Amino acid sequence: MVLEFVISLLLGLIIGFVISFLYFLFVYLPHKIKQSREDAITRSRSSISGQVLEQFAPYLADFPFIASEAKFIGKPIDFIVFEGLDEGEVKKIIFVEVKSGRSFLTKVQKSIKNAVLEKKVEWFEYYIKNKKE
Repeated sequence: MVLEFVISLLLGLIIGFVISFLYFLFVYLPHKIKQSREDAITRSRSSISGQVLEQFAPYLADFPFIASEAKFIGKPIDFIVFEGLDEGEVKKIIFVEVKSGRSFLTKVQKSIKNAVLEKKVEWFEYYIKNKKE
């Protein structure tokens, strides 16, 4: 009697495990994979549209600088604006990071912002030596 009970219990556990495993393998896992792929595609589209918007930002009506004075860098910041460049005398240099949606500054972008705000910006001229010299 006890042996039959133990065998029935073990058989029930094995059947339950097999059913759970099959559910995981054929229902849960494919659903999670599909959901992950859709999420990745959505994030990728969002990222690509953000990158496109970044490059066109100077041509938008509400961009606060003259488009021809904004030079696209891309990474780690989007633009450097040379205010006064079109007139032939730069009066101010402005670092511009374009954001859209719910995006925010990265750690590196925050450090660049802090360096600029703390006036930790320098000028350096690098001269390439001619092989004949």
